[in-house]
Amino acid sequence: MGLSSHVNKASNSFKIPTEPMGTKVKFNDGDEDKVIKKKVNNKIKAKKENIKKIRKEKKVQKVNKLKVKAEESKKAKKVKKIMKEKKPKLETRKTKLIKLPSKKCRFSVCVGTSMISNCKNLEQITNVLYQVAKACLIYNVNELVILNDNLEEKPFIKKEKKTTKSMIMSTILQYFITPEYLVKSTFKKEYIPLLKYCSRLPKISTLPFNKLINQGDVEVKKEMLKQYREGISVTMKHPNLKSKAKYEQTKYIQVGEGELLELSNQLIPTNVRVTVNKQTREIVTPEEAYGRDNLNIHKDNIGYTIRMVDSIENLYLGCIKKEGYDQSLLINCGDIHSKSFHDQILRNNIGRVTKGEDPLRKGIKVKDVENPTQVLMVFNSVLNLDNLFKVRDVNLQNQITNVLEIFDNEIPLSSHVINVEDAMMITLTKFDI
Repeated sequence: MGLSSHVNKASNSFKIPTEPMGTKVKFNDGDEDKVIKKKVNNKIKAKKENIKKIRKEKKVQKVNKLKVKAEESKKAKKVKKIMKEKKPKLETRKTKLIKLPSKKCRFSVCVGTSMISNCKNLEQITNVLYQVAKACLIYNVNELVILNDNLEEKPFIKKEKKTTKSMIMSTILQYFITPEYLVKSTFKKEYIPLLKYCSRLPKISTLPFNKLINQGDVEVKKEMLKQYREGISVTMKHPNLKSKAKYEQTKYIQVGEGELLELSNQLIPTNVRVTVNKQTREIVTPEEAYGRDNLNIHKDNIGYTIRMVDSIENLYLGCIKKEGYDQSLLINCGDIHSKSFHDQILRNNIGRVTKGEDPLRKGIKVKDVENPTQVLMVFNSVLNLDNLFKVRDVNLQNQITNVLEIFDNEIPLSSHVINVEDAMMITLTKFDI
């Protein structure tokens, strides 16, 4: 064999590929395609499942949000309904007419010790209480009650000698209705420093013994000062010398002069403020002493009595009138922190106040005329009264569920942030008819 035969054999064994150069040659095309397709399909299915899960989660979140909004809207609607029922709008408030049973009307004012909590020193306290005393003396307030509404301070006990807020207030308020010649005999030495700034304020002119002689009818006032005098009953020895007990009655009166005035035929309790006729040596009424020639604007009443209480129950039990208060009114004021804004009381718009008809025209008996209406006005915030009621008035809690149930009505103000001393003047002016 030659060389040509070998070349022919090699050319016959080598096959030239039909596909162009650069392309991949596939082996077992069917098996690999199936594997790749399965992987792709699995990835697509996983993506679809993930998308479905995400959509379901979003739907659940949307549904939950809608449910929460629906519940909140329901709660808001309920709250609005309750607020509308408890506190109607000013436009829909009905005017209230307060009727007082008799023509004569006297007022009992209750203020809390919290009214001086915003004062920084004794001078500011004195100025605030001066406004309270002035309002009381102008509008015929015959009883002034000091309510210890400070829960951190212990309830008032007579034996204690500590100068609590209630003692400070009672001492200063008592000074404003005391004549100058009775100051030393009225107040103990330990309380005299509390009166440091009282003497700097002008005397309240509505008290007849404070009026200056050089004003008005001089002769009438000179006669009045000579004939009538304010005094305090002083203890005397027991008629039975063997008895060791204190004698609770006396016939001696301290009238601010060198000697005690001895009553002619009368015995009165000790430590009592009285008006005395110096000529007859008898005790007389304020109307008899000062009720003429416009010396006293209220005729039958001068000044006020002071009472200290530590609970709402004691406020009502110790009424100056035996039959109790004819009406009790709440004036929500002095809330400097605005915590009593959403109170639970029906606010009435007081249109006007009417008193009973003139007894001379209607023929009412004299007994009815001599028994004037006694109205209690409580100047305090609803928050303070509610806290005091929950802590100290355990007996009242068995009878009423809410402290506001004890009041007959409310006298609304333009704002509950108004100070107590200003609220007193505003409210008492409405009853000045």
